[in-house]
Amino acid sequence: MNKENKEISTTNVIETNTCEDEIILASPTELFDMAEEIAKSTQTDEKFPFTIHYDANQKDFLLSLLQISEAIVEDNDEENHLISALMNMRQMTFIKHLDCTNRISTDEGLNPFLTEEIENLEQEQFNNGDSGNNITGVSHSEHIMTTKFNEIAKVSNDTNLTAVYTDVADCSVDEELATASVDTASVRSSCSNCPTNTNMAQAQEIAVEDAILGRISCPGAKQWFKFNVPKTGNYTIYTTGTLDTVGELYDCNGSMIARVDDYEPCGKLNFRIICHLNTLSTYYICVSEASSNTGRYYLEVTEKTLPNSIYIKPSTLVLEHIGKVYELPILPNIFTGVNGAEPLSELSATPIPSTAYEKRVKWSSSNSNIVKIDTGWHNNQRYQTLTVVGKGTAKLYAYDWEENGKRGECTVNAGDGWPVYPKPHIHAREYWGARDVVADRLRARTREPERIIFHHPAENFSSTDFIHVIAEIQRIQNVHIDDDRKCDIAYHFIIDPAGGIWQGAEVDEYQRGHAEGHFDDIGVVILGDFEKRILVNPNPNILNDNQKNAMRELSKWLCYEYDLPIDESNNISPITTHRAVVSDSVCPGENAAPWVENDLKTYINNWHP
Repeated sequence: MNKENKEISTTNVIETNTCEDEIILASPTELFDMAEEIAKSTQTDEKFPFTIHYDANQKDFLLSLLQISEAIVEDNDEENHLISALMNMRQMTFIKHLDCTNRISTDEGLNPFLTEEIENLEQEQFNNGDSGNNITGVSHSEHIMTTKFNEIAKVSNDTNLTAVYTDVADCSVDEELATASVDTASVRSSCSNCPTNTNMAQAQEIAVEDAILGRISCPGAKQWFKFNVPKTGNYTIYTTGTLDTVGELYDCNGSMIARVDDYEPCGKLNFRIICHLNTLSTYYICVSEASSNTGRYYLEVTEKTLPNSIYIKPSTLVLEHIGKVYELPILPNIFTGVNGAEPLSELSATPIPSTAYEKRVKWSSSNSNIVKIDTGWHNNQRYQTLTVVGKGTAKLYAYDWEENGKRGECTVNAGDGWPVYPKPHIHAREYWGARDVVADRLRARTREPERIIFHHPAENFSSTDFIHVIAEIQRIQNVHIDDDRKCDIAYHFIIDPAGGIWQGAEVDEYQRGHAEGHFDDIGVVILGDFEKRILVNPNPNILNDNQKNAMRELSKWLCYEYDLPIDESNNISPITTHRAVVSDSVCPGENAAPWVENDLKTYINNWHP
């Protein structure tokens, strides 16, 4: 900011008590200087607890700034938009001036340097016109990002940028004379809320490969910027954000080179001017709003190639399981392995053209009640996850992370499979001392499992003692291997009278001989004899609640884990019994089979989405 501007703004504040929103912004360097001065009042890196209340749509932006500034985030209450963080004074002062934060407060008992004292120090520096820091005042509702934060500072919703390719000739007129002759408007607009750079003579400087926050405060207002060309070549001048901007490019003579409203490949909001500049000179940019609206935008000048669109493959994605979390590819074939999310490796998004410098892709959903997108940091890398939360069809959008490129999209058919269900506790084979599989008796399976078939061993058993349970499981395995000449115990899972679940044979690429004609399916045995026989078993076991609960939990996990087929229209569930698939069997007995064939089958049918 030049000396004249400083004097004018200082006078206005002293004489008219200008409100905070009317104060002219300090430059980024001055803002950091002020933060450093405040930090001197405390220990150099002493951190204190602060609570930050942020705008909901700025959560990721604020978290990124906190991480880069090395503040410590202790808690993020997304429902109430509150972040609890440990910060030193320099970090706190910078965050405090961001327009994504509505309030910053702290515990008076823990922090000897309260936010009210910071306010007083700022005002004292302002009124004294501190020449060391050159501070003219800083508004809480405005900020200018420094180069350090450019990668994360462009915040917009659905940014789309009309290209003008042109070759610019040399400028022969003196720059100062040219700018003075173009516009003789006053330094400030008639509106006290308008920025100072509302005319060409007071254009604000922007560096190539830098971004700057702009603001249209009044309908019909304009903002002017200038940049110096360090070398000849192709340059792109563009905006991002939700404001419908119009861009004009001028040479140093004040002659218009190009005027662009919308960049058609990317949509109807932002402009993009692409031109070849062959003169090492100063160029001017005028930004206005096409619809007489007001708001903020980001402006950048770059030599880089920007994406025009995103190509998504495949066009339709099937995600069956409600509750399942997938990690989305932000960079091609790169996943951070966050929180156990399954990489969605079949999904890809490629920027067009392929020479675009920004390779990171950001994802969003058309319906968060069907598929929800979450964004965060893991091992200092960005990640996004997709969670299936409902049944139906939604659109999945992808666009350049800097929000310059047009969205690509694909259709997601979600929730047609089993809900995600955690694996219940299952005692391993080693726990009960299982014998090794007899390898030369193994037979390869012919298909994937389709059903869960319940059995009983037809031996009366009611003990809940672990030693007795282990002995009973070992007895069954010995009978199957030694007497029946099977490769292993015939059942994949065993449920004891206490409701404990034990691993029998592994569900692998081989069959197990638990039900003739259904060796590919999953066999589950309930310890006991549930069939009354006058001479052999006059007092059969009764299926108890612990066993029923274990059968429900195991069935839900198996249905999800092995994606067992279900025919809802014909009420065909993957739950059945030995007697239902083999005509000459009564297994698992009258005291267990009806509950499996009716209650458990209905329970699993209803549990399916």
